[in-house]
Amino acid sequence: MKPLTLVSSLAATAVLGTALAVPASASPITWDFFALAGGSNHALGAQYSFTNPEATGQYITAYALVPPNPWYESNCSGSSGTTTGAPCLYVKGAGTLPGNPERGLGLIPNAQNEIFYPDGIGILASAPILSLSIGSVQSGESWQVQGCYFNSLCTTLDQGIGGGTNSIVNVSDLGNYADYVVDVPCANGSSCMSGTTTYDNNIVLMSVTTSVPEPATFALFAVGLAGLGFMVRRRKTTG
Repeated sequence: MKPLTLVSSLAATAVLGTALAVPASASPITWDFFALAGGSNHALGAQYSFTNPEATGQYITAYALVPPNPWYESNCSGSSGTTTGAPCLYVKGAGTLPGNPERGLGLIPNAQNEIFYPDGIGILASAPILSLSIGSVQSGESWQVQGCYFNSLCTTLDQGIGGGTNSIVNVSDLGNYADYVVDVPCANGSSCMSGTTTYDNNIVLMSVTTSVPEPATFALFAVGLAGLGFMVRRRKTTG
């Protein structure tokens, strides 16, 4: 399997750790993925880098991922309106639930254009991630957030099952991980964790909130992230 990106030296990781240790500004920035992707429904490919006018010089890169753990970047061969192919990122802004909980990042091929078992969405940010919001978590639908370090297995940070028809789940206290994965941990209609699913287990990653580093801190992030790759590898192309 071919690595997506690898650290060239341990120094890069050490610099990143130093940057994480420096106090950041108290001003949080919200990344609304639907709005930042242009405010329309469309596919984004296997990976997509978001920029934010409120956070000059920062970025968040999202990846369409497939298991196992550690995760691998998808070959991205799916298309909207189909149910076959490798998963691709999809930005979704329309649904039947009130309050816009179906607005955010999902995956295709999927009937709802949302994250579905067993695939997930990975995120890598240039600033510490303080919290994230998951939408369209209807009653009985499962969700999971994992934290990952470079070249190691991921750790489940939080998981649960939706309790309503219009649930939005907010997850905070994410720790200083290199990257994160949002996924559905069980198959459609199966028993999952402490409950039983009643829907198709389709969820979306709505938004992420990051801190804003001071200029000196951001410079350290830039150096560290220049050598840090997302902890996923491409699958071998088959066929």
